[in-house]
Amino acid sequence: MATDDRERLIAHLTELAGDPTRWATADSDELCQAAFFGLMHYGATNDPEEVTQLVPLYNAVVERTAVEERIELLQQVTSAVEQQAVSGNALMPFLIVDPAHQIVSTAALNLAVLTPGDDPLTGPREVLRIAVDHVDDTRQNTRTSILAGLMLLGDRRVLEMLGPCWELVDAEHRHDLARATSGYIYAAVVDYYLDWLDACLKAGDESLFGNVAAQLARMPMKEAGARKVFEMERIMPAWLAPDGVPIRYKQTWGINEYARLIEPRFRDLLARETEPKVLPMVMQMWGLSA
Repeated sequence: MATDDRERLIAHLTELAGDPTRWATADSDELCQAAFFGLMHYGATNDPEEVTQLVPLYNAVVERTAVEERIELLQQVTSAVEQQAVSGNALMPFLIVDPAHQIVSTAALNLAVLTPGDDPLTGPREVLRIAVDHVDDTRQNTRTSILAGLMLLGDRRVLEMLGPCWELVDAEHRHDLARATSGYIYAAVVDYYLDWLDACLKAGDESLFGNVAAQLARMPMKEAGARKVFEMERIMPAWLAPDGVPIRYKQTWGINEYARLIEPRFRDLLARETEPKVLPMVMQMWGLSA
């Protein structure tokens, strides 16, 4: 694209971003492009006054586009943040405004691994702070999706920082949080769910116990990772990865091998579970007999 054409396009999109009267009739692709330029500008200036225009613009994008289109927009903005062209503030509308679980949880994960600081957990701590302090208690869906994104990082340090994060959402949304899923089986997540089962038994919450147990049962059914369990750490912020791979794998087990490691925990839980018991089925999925 010639320089003059590019400048005209940027001017057109900038004008569109600043004119709410045109959002309802604008082409959805153009609206996404206008939002991209708006997000890039905000990520460069970090000027809080721009939020008053960005939030309505992003709401218009939500109304006019499919989730798949916004995922593509999220990927473009994330790439700019990863290249340190703009700050992580550019991801905030995806995190706070978007109603789609997939987008919010992905934005939370991305922001967690791309926020710089004095220690690797700066990003996850900041995202958790946003979930607690900047997401109103009435917006349980958003808070749940943010917590799911942090859980799915699969990093043991992050999960230890989260603690019993299910207590941060109401009873209904704890069931949604229990269904958080990843394409890989991370040892820290398995152990976290076992801790969660223990907490459910102590609280006498049989319904939530069943949902958490069901998610544990599904884990060995995944095809990704060739049915392996991984102990890993994220390199945070991700751009510090020396080889461009922002994950450090520390240990790998086969499903049956890891099942033997956690078998004592399963049996302790099984002994305390009330009838009718669901853990025998879960253990069977892990190749263990009850």
